[in-house]
Order: sequence, then C-alpha cells, then structure tokens
Amino acid sequence: MKKGLLLSVVASTMIFAGGDIAPVEPAAAAPVADCSDFSGVVGVHYQTEDANTDVDVTDNDLFGKDVSSLIFSAKLNVNKMITDNIGFGAEVGGWTTALRDSFRASRRATQEGGALNQLYLAASFNNTAVQVGRFALKSNLSTLLSTGGTGGVTDTTYDGVLVANTDLADTLVYGVWVSAAVKDNNRAKFLNVAGDNTGAFALGFQNKSIANTTITAVGYYGSELGALVAGTTEDLLAGALTVNSVLGDYKVDGQVAYKDDGSANPAIAAAIKFSGSFGIVNAWGGIGYTNNNTVGSVVITGSSTGGLLGDGWDQDFGAESTTFAAGISGKLGIGTASLGANYVDYANDDKRTRVYVGYKMAVKGVGLYAQYRYEDSETAAGVSTKSARVRLGASYKF
Repeated sequence: MKKGLLLSVVASTMIFAGGDIAPVEPAAAAPVADCSDFSGVVGVHYQTEDANTDVDVTDNDLFGKDVSSLIFSAKLNVNKMITDNIGFGAEVGGWTTALRDSFRASRRATQEGGALNQLYLAASFNNTAVQVGRFALKSNLSTLLSTGGTGGVTDTTYDGVLVANTDLADTLVYGVWVSAAVKDNNRAKFLNVAGDNTGAFALGFQNKSIANTTITAVGYYGSELGALVAGTTEDLLAGALTVNSVLGDYKVDGQVAYKDDGSANPAIAAAIKFSGSFGIVNAWGGIGYTNNNTVGSVVITGSSTGGLLGDGWDQDFGAESTTFAAGISGKLGIGTASLGANYVDYANDDKRTRVYVGYKMAVKGVGLYAQYRYEDSETAAGVSTKSARVRLGASYKF
C-alpha cells in the first residue's frame, strides 16, 4: 500500500502543489498524532486604493474611510488518516470587514461570513488515489479551474471527484469532474443550456522524465457550458501546456493556453518567463500575449491564482494585448524586499503601466507584508487615469 500517495492527496501537496510524482513509502509505520492533523491561519489585512469607482464613495483620497477596508480572517484545516488507505480533510473559513461604513449595501452584505471551503474523503489503491467531495485545485496543474485566496480566506473550491495515478514512469495522470464551484458558501452549478448539471471535466498529465524539467498538459470539456459565459449552446473546450525547466541558478517557464466557449473569437494566450539568482538578488523578466484577454487573466496570470507574469493582465479591458513584465527581489534587513513592473499594450491602443514595491518578513512566527502599487492607464483617446493602492497585512500559521 502506497500510503505516501494518499497522504499527498489528503494534504493536497503532490497532486495540486507540485510535489514529487513518485509515491513514497514511509520509512516506518508510526501513529498519527492528533496535533499534527490540524492546521490553520489567522490574519488581518488592510487595503486602501484612491481609484475606487463605487457609487457611494465620496472620500476618494488614499487612506480615506470610503476607500479603505480592514479584513479579519481565520481558516482551520484538518487532515486525518482513518486507515492506512482512507483519509478525510476539511477546511472552514471566516472573515469580517471593518472601516467601509459608506460601502453600498449590495456589497456590504458580502463583507462578513463563514464558509465550508473543503470537505472530502480520499482513498488510495496501489498507485491510484481518489478524492471525492469539496476540494481545492491549485493552478500549477489545473489552470482554468483553480483555487486562489482573497484576504487570507480560500477563494473558490469545487464539488466533484478527482482521480490520480502514477503507474507510468515519472508521470502523474489525473482526471477531474466538478459539478459546481463554491465561493463564500455560494454554490454555482455547471449547468448546460437545458439546465442540466452536466459538470466540467479536466484530464491532465505531468511528466518529469527530462532532467530538471516538468511538462504539464491539461484539457477541459463542458457540454454546452458556453451558455454560462457567451450566451451560446456551444461546448466549452480549453487546454493549457506548461513547461518549467531549471538550469542551475536559472529557470525558464512557458505556457500556452486556449479556450473556446462559443464566443466569436476563441481565446489564445502565451507567455514565457526567465528568472535566476544573481548574487544576493533574484530577478525575472517575461513577455505574454493574449488575443482577447479572457484566457490571459484566468489561465496565465490571474491575481488570485498567481501566474507567470504576476498581476499583469486585467479582465477589465477584454482586448488583445501584449504584456512586458520584470521584477527583482532580495534580502533587506530581516526580510525580503521586491520591486516589479509591467506594461500592457492593447491592440485598441489603450496602455497600462503598473509598478509594485513590497516588503515581507517574519517576526516570532508572524508573517508581515506591505505592498504599494502605482498604476497609470491611458486610453486610445489620450484620457489618463492614475491610481495608487496600499496593502498591509499580518498572519499567523499554526
């Protein structure tokens, strides 16, 4: 019995967090201590942005009460082995937002609450593992369907079934069927045009046969799911190919993605990123292209899932664009400082520039971070909009 495979499924460290493909036998059987089954994080997150466009905003200055929010969040996870080949996992989260007294009622209603983010059973049989229930999907293997995090609280999880197998040498094969996406306890079913919950399917492969290289391919299918996003009865077809290669102190990442939801122009996106260590600093640079941006935001860069070029593309423009991005980071004092920038050139002659400055550190087990972002957007007509955003936060994991 490959107990290591099951443990990886339950902890979501192998299948959806890029761990070793080969199942690992434990060196010796040992009892599972109850205290190691539980983990969690509590945090506080502050944000202010001077370009807020909500209709109720009257104080638009940075740090003004109408454009600032303070989120308190907590998340608790449990992963427990029931037998050598059966286990379960659960995650609950809660949050509350302060400061935004003038925030309009329609949005204010979502500013506090709790959610059952995950609840699943997992079992393993030789080199095959199965996960059933509500679970998270990480973006390094599942790009179109993936789980991020907002304000320290898990963003979107999925109800469905996951099957993974490692019989092929250096290869992980996995299939996923999901019936619904869940966020803040709101369950959105994958319905076709007739109203049937046909769900969405994904089939993926990850191979590490080439030294220091990981190749991941995943395809998606949903019967008549184009109705959800394009108002059509077309099937949803999508796919992504990702290559990650490490060459000493340097790394090359590339990704190509495709999505056809029945709209007039199927979405195509591609990006490549080069990164490396240069003495005491790490640096990276990359370029990306998307023909209509509906896949660039979700598959390659989306701010919640993270991506090759970070928070570079934005869904607001919805137009063909080319993105150039670069960043540098290094030790500074007891923490790490970072500087990044990206420039987006849209085919309709709109342009956008973003610059980020950040710092993070840990003090007595508490993670602290600060980030400043400046943005300058200009339309083809020459109308310029400038904005600034500040984020501060602290979290403690246990």
